[in-house]
Amino acid sequence: MTPDDAWPGAARLRQILAERGYGAQARLARALGIDNAMLSRIKQGKRVPRVDLAAAMCRELDISADWLLGLSDEPKRLSTAGLIRQAARRLEPHLEAVLQQALDAAMTPPPDDDGE
Repeated sequence: MTPDDAWPGAARLRQILAERGYGAQARLARALGIDNAMLSRIKQGKRVPRVDLAAAMCRELDISADWLLGLSDEPKRLSTAGLIRQAARRLEPHLEAVLQQALDAAMTPPPDDDGE
């Protein structure tokens, strides 16, 4: 039996963490309240996570449990919270400029009606 046979989510967990880049594993472990070594064993297929921990992984990573367990080929990172987080990350660099424009517009006095 290969390590991935012990828990079918191991390969997909490795995949999603690799996609998320440097530091993703440490951030996930911290969010789940487990140490990095425990998450590493789960990722390697040496440990099978409890159901509540696997569900928390899915919530934190915005993936479906079906995808994580290999029952679906679509990650379905489309939860409402996930979509909001993605949109916020995309908008964040532009948000300050938009807010400043809105503030400037609100603070600009209206033009005089008498043509002056």
